Amino acid sequence: MFYRELNVEFPNEIEVGELNIVAVHFINEILLQIRFNGELDSTYEVSQKGLRQGGQRFLAGNTSLDEDDESEEYGAFADSMADYQVATKLGDSNNTKLHVICTQIAELYQQAILPMNVDGMGSQESASPRNLLLTLSSKIWGGADNDNDFNKLVYILKSIKEMYIEPSLS
Repeated sequence: MFYRELNVEFPNEIEVGELNIVAVHFINEILLQIRFNGELDSTYEVSQKGLRQGGQRFLAGNTSLDEDDESEEYGAFADSMADYQVATKLGDSNNTKLHVICTQIAELYQQAILPMNVDGMGSQESASPRNLLLTLSSKIWGGADNDNDFNKLVYILKSIKEMYIEPSLS
């Protein structure tokens, strides 16, 4: 078992409130809690059982263009969102925004955190895929200011990554 925790305040221009992020790693699953002002109300399980299992993966912003195919203006684009299946365990299963957020967090783990082998349980290539059990407060994205949702997600992703890179912050 491997444990990390981080307590941070949202910057005032993004949101007013405190985030508490706790991650516990097991050999087959990662439990991640994202509390907003101490609250949790939704649980999702994210697994790599999506539409595209295996195959070539790209980092965000990188795409694969098929230059030999003259019949289409653009080639095939890699869609990492299709790599995951999100199952609602507790909360509003119709809130697709939270499904996208869970997928983005899972992609952060796949692309940046698991390859660092911070937990000593093997790199992404040598270990079997790990599910992500994510418990969070949906109130982070439930306010009237939907224009700031992207900034909130980016701040949370950055905070999760910093929790692993700079454990002295926790």
